[in-house]
Amino acid sequence: MLSEDQFMETYNPVRLEREGEYMLSTWDDAIEAAEARGMNKNHVWAIVYGDEDDALYAAPGFHHVNVQGFIMTEKPWETGIEDAVWMEDDFEDEEELELDHSESD
Repeated sequence: MLSEDQFMETYNPVRLEREGEYMLSTWDDAIEAAEARGMNKNHVWAIVYGDEDDALYAAPGFHHVNVQGFIMTEKPWETGIEDAVWMEDDFEDEEELELDHSESD
């Protein structure tokens, strides 16, 4: 599985015209947006919730369980088994850092 940084560097998610957003709410919207850019369905990924953590994952193609939305990437997926972290749950790490910082003040 690719890390969040590896996914961003390898597949280069497409930013939408809306301010800094990547995600479209439906598969049909994502396919329409991809086709308008000369892309096909292999450029569309589902963003899904993890089963055992609070992270989000990018999974190639259409999915209908635990889906938050869909993104497009400049580089298409090839096999359909590529998986990547879209956004890791690092809130606990941030809270620990805040606690460590506040204790040292």
